[in-house]
Amino acid sequence: MNAKLEGVRAMKAAIAREKKAHERALGGALYQEGVAIISESQKIVPHEYGPLENSAYVAPPEKRLGRIQVEIGYGKAYALRQHEELTWRHRDGRQAKYLEKPFNAASQGWASRLAKRVRALKKSGGGFGVSPIAKGPDADSGSSEKKR
Repeated sequence: MNAKLEGVRAMKAAIAREKKAHERALGGALYQEGVAIISESQKIVPHEYGPLENSAYVAPPEKRLGRIQVEIGYGKAYALRQHEELTWRHRDGRQAKYLEKPFNAASQGWASRLAKRVRALKKSGGGFGVSPIAKGPDADSGSSEKKR
């Protein structure tokens, strides 16, 4: 009995296309999540003159060690101190932990939201290209507050 398997090359190409489409959709879904978290963060980030608030960013998706990630944060050198200092007083409902609180709140239902967004982006052919070497924002020297 002889058997011949045909179409292996075409199947490999189809799998590679599907993987790329999935990565684009996942990158897009993660980017959307990042934008949503930063949007919530903007409501509570300390604001006296605006530089910290205006330094918020959502970096494009990138692939590191086989994982697709999106970095969000604030790019001012004093962002981390402002985020962690619980004794400082702020006006108008502004507060410390301005990135951590929205990030933690977003973690509720994260998997189902991401799955829904990935499906919708794949269906529409949308998404976000995933760079293996994408860089974060131009930031002041020093540390900044970031979440991955």
